[in-house]
Amino acid sequence: MASYNSFDNQAPALLDRHQQSPNPPPPPSSSPNFLATGSSPLVFAQSALNLNLRWSADDNTIPPPIPPHQTASIGSPLTTVGAVLRSAVSPITSSGCVLIDGQPQSIEAIQNLVAQLREEIAIRDAQIAHLTGEVTSLRRLVGDRNRDVDQLRSVLDQKYIPTNNTNHAAAANNNADGNINFGVNNDSTDYGEGRSLQIPMMPSPQPQAQGPLARVKKQGVCGESVSRNANIGFVHYEKDHSSRSLIYNAITSNDFLNNLEQSQIEEIVLCMYEKRVNKGCFIIREGEPGDALYVTAEGMLEVLKGDQVIGQMEVGRAFGEMALLYNCNRTASVKALTNSKFWTLDRRVYQQIMMNSSVHKHKENFQFLLSVSDFKNLSQRKLHKLADVLELIYYPANDYIIRQGEVGETFFIIHSGQVKVTQSKAPGEPPQDIRILEAGDWFGERALYTREKRSANVVAMPPGVHVLCLDRSNFIHLIGDLSEIKSREYDDSRRSILSQSPATDGEDYFGSAEKHTSMASQASLEDGTPGLAVSTSSGRSGSGMGALSPFFPAVTTLPAGKWSAEMAGVDSDTLVGNNRAIAGRNAIKYEDLVPVAILGIGGFGRVELVVLRNDPTKSFALKCMKKKHIVDTRQEKHIFSERNLMFEIKSSFVCRLYATYRDNKYVYMLLEACLGGEIWTVLRNRGNFDDNITRFIVASVLEAFTYLHTNHIIYRDLKPENLLLDHRGYIKLCDFGFAKKISPGKKTWTFCGTPEYVAPEIILNKGHDHSADYWSLGILMFELLTGSPPFTGMDPMKIYSIILRGIDAIMFPPFQINRTATALIHRLCAQNPVERLGYGRGGIVDIKQHKYFQGFDWIGLCRGTLQAPVLPRISGPTDVSNFDNYPDQTEVPPDETSGWDIDF
Repeated sequence: MASYNSFDNQAPALLDRHQQSPNPPPPPSSSPNFLATGSSPLVFAQSALNLNLRWSADDNTIPPPIPPHQTASIGSPLTTVGAVLRSAVSPITSSGCVLIDGQPQSIEAIQNLVAQLREEIAIRDAQIAHLTGEVTSLRRLVGDRNRDVDQLRSVLDQKYIPTNNTNHAAAANNNADGNINFGVNNDSTDYGEGRSLQIPMMPSPQPQAQGPLARVKKQGVCGESVSRNANIGFVHYEKDHSSRSLIYNAITSNDFLNNLEQSQIEEIVLCMYEKRVNKGCFIIREGEPGDALYVTAEGMLEVLKGDQVIGQMEVGRAFGEMALLYNCNRTASVKALTNSKFWTLDRRVYQQIMMNSSVHKHKENFQFLLSVSDFKNLSQRKLHKLADVLELIYYPANDYIIRQGEVGETFFIIHSGQVKVTQSKAPGEPPQDIRILEAGDWFGERALYTREKRSANVVAMPPGVHVLCLDRSNFIHLIGDLSEIKSREYDDSRRSILSQSPATDGEDYFGSAEKHTSMASQASLEDGTPGLAVSTSSGRSGSGMGALSPFFPAVTTLPAGKWSAEMAGVDSDTLVGNNRAIAGRNAIKYEDLVPVAILGIGGFGRVELVVLRNDPTKSFALKCMKKKHIVDTRQEKHIFSERNLMFEIKSSFVCRLYATYRDNKYVYMLLEACLGGEIWTVLRNRGNFDDNITRFIVASVLEAFTYLHTNHIIYRDLKPENLLLDHRGYIKLCDFGFAKKISPGKKTWTFCGTPEYVAPEIILNKGHDHSADYWSLGILMFELLTGSPPFTGMDPMKIYSIILRGIDAIMFPPFQINRTATALIHRLCAQNPVERLGYGRGGIVDIKQHKYFQGFDWIGLCRGTLQAPVLPRISGPTDVSNFDNYPDQTEVPPDETSGWDIDF
């Protein structure tokens, strides 16, 4: 309407000049009047875009042309007329006429037109406002219906999850369990040479916020434990050169397998054995568990989904590779159309190959580092970290590894071969031989703590040399400045208390943790009671990690939830320590519990809200797990691990376990009730979070990780589904089915986690530690800010392939993720675990000090005084309105009486 007002302001001045004109001639009678044509004012206004409009003082007066940007714009009709008049007006002369398409019109006609246009625009504006209101209402209605559909889908997905997946907590649905991955020869679909087809295919690797993938609960998967025996031998099966080449080419052309190292591929080729099938026989069947990889060698195979043929496979195709990672059901069948031959690799052998190669490489690198005198004062844990970051590089004979005069950034250890050291005494003089270095020798160490120029040349000698390289940036990230280390005295006796506590070599987690940890908290860590009765400035006492955080040397973690220990009438200190389980059982009997509602359903069983029979104001969450399902999926150890760890953990950022029970059908865990619901549900309903909410959630997870990692516990299943809100809106980490305690500097090899969140080293069976939790933290940030994780797809194998491409291949929507958040996510999701923020010498404090958390009230978070950005509505201890509605379960599981749970 600004243009409309501008035209109104000019109209009186034009009329005044017209009235002052001495002899305004009347319009020629022969000229047709455009207003008499019966055209609508809007029709006229639309045609005004191309009018040649001018004031006529005499026949020779030609006004300046209408500017192109005004004639080309399509705005409101009145705006168009106003723009035309403003751009082509000349002073009114004696003629006083307006020529429109060569026909003169009076000012009065123009004014009449303005009135009509004003009236019609008002009508149209009212219509637009009405329609806009209707659209808004309809969009709101659609959003409500979508949320209802999502809730129903969530319930159905959990209620009808297949029970033969290895995840004890929530077995994946068919889409998440798929593992058939094969090349096809299909004229109607071109996947490119050497590419593979996943079933079902993901339409796009880019995340779609609020899309269907974001609204379906993500399910975890878990494989069997791998025996850590690096000395195990493998059976090599004889093959001719053509067979070895066929297998090698099939592996290297597969989207997933081509990420393996050369030595691993070579070992796989040697370990694959021959199988033959007759025409009409099935190699794999849809719905059956798989445990092997196949490469077609002879014959023709067809792929079926149900009864429908969806493709064919010829010689030289690898398929079934997802079965190498963990036990899951096949999502398609493969049938022989002719007598066929194929090469086979069992999952057990594959996993052992992956682990052995990584262990051997790490051990070799570690031994090389032990021989370097400059590193003699470094702890073994730091040396283990350096061993992981060493890179093996080959230099052909006579190649320069170092040139005199260059600024150095890399330290080298000779792995195999020899190098020649030469030096020029003066500029322009030919270099002279100084000495020969062999395997085990090192050079270039000054590059780690100075930026001096190289003082000599180092040249590879025939036939070439392999060297282990360590960059300055990685060294400083993990260790710090070597000059500082060389001047520091490491007294093991001085650090004995810290080394015996869960904060062993605490500097790796927190910087100088010993500077901030009181002797009382150290003693409590030694006897296994994590941080009891830590006094605070407010005079309260509590438990958890407050005393161990360098930011909060005298701050307790948050008090227990309103309807947890206090409402149960249980002394919180009674439930801590070695007798915690017995104390919990004695305090709350299973017979004292009355079910109220179902909070969640999964393949493992269900979670119920229960209250005490004698005091219904005290509520808990009772996790009921089917014993038969646990045995079928071989998850007994994981269940016991979850139980034992949760009895140990006493952090206000972790959901507490009070007691456990068992009968012939179920094992039970009595947990703290967090009635604010899951973060996943809130995220589903809102679409995505802003930085304020995301920052609060991530900071809460960091506090939970601070506690867990200090106690050498890796979590491995971070996702919005496992974050609960208590009555204050504070975050609680739950579901410790994949958590594990590992020794400092050690790794674990079991494949477990949620496909969208697993780190690359887990996928590639390289071994993983707490750095995998930092990767998942970056994925969580992305999902909270956009509504969907960065790596998504209907087929887990496709997800894994995208993850292996790295976070740099993902598009970050700038309107949802700002530059600071983007930088933090990239640093958390570094492809190399040792390069991730949080893994370096500053530990988790490096994450807390990132710019993204600038100004965040960490002390308020730990004291519970910081206002939570999401406040759930909870009317009382039995209010389940923040959870989806689940139908009552009528299915009765079979008895399981093998006795594996006798000590549960």
